[in-house]
Amino acid sequence: MSTSPLATPHTPSLRRSAESYGERALRKLWEEPFVPIGASPSLPFLSPLGIMFCLPIGTFATVGAFTMAVIKLRRRESRSLNQWMRMRVAAQAFTVAAVCAYCWNPSKGTGVQTAEEIQAKRDQQFDKERREFHDRLKVAEAEWKETQSLAGDAKK
Repeated sequence: MSTSPLATPHTPSLRRSAESYGERALRKLWEEPFVPIGASPSLPFLSPLGIMFCLPIGTFATVGAFTMAVIKLRRRESRSLNQWMRMRVAAQAFTVAAVCAYCWNPSKGTGVQTAEEIQAKRDQQFDKERREFHDRLKVAEAEWKETQSLAGDAKK
C-alpha cells in the first residue's frame, strides 16, 4: 500500500500570472466573443476582431429584455410585457445583423491571409535567410584565407 498523495493532473500555464476562473473566463470572452455561442474562432469568417462589442452587447440586451418580459408576465402587466417582447425581438435582430454583417466581408480586419500571401511571406523569409547565410559564409571564407596566409607566413 502506497502512502503517496494522489497525483493531480497538471497543465502548464503559458501565462505567468495566476488568474482566477472568473478572470480567465472574462478574458477569454473579451478575446474571443464567438466561443460562448459555440462558434470556433479559428474559422476565418468568425474572427472576433470585427464585432468585438456588437455580439456581447446584443446578447446581453436580448437576455435583459427577455428577463424584463418574464417579470412583466408574472405581474400581469400586458402592455409593458408587449413592449419588452418587442425590445427582445429588436435586440435579437441587432445581434443577428451584427453577425451577418461581419460574415458578409470576412477579410476585413481579420488578419486572414490567403495561401499565396503565406507562400510569398515564406519565400521572402527564405531569401532573407539565404542572403544572411551567404554573407556569413563570405566573412568566414575571408577569415579562413587570412588565417591560412598567416599560417603560411609563420612556416616560412
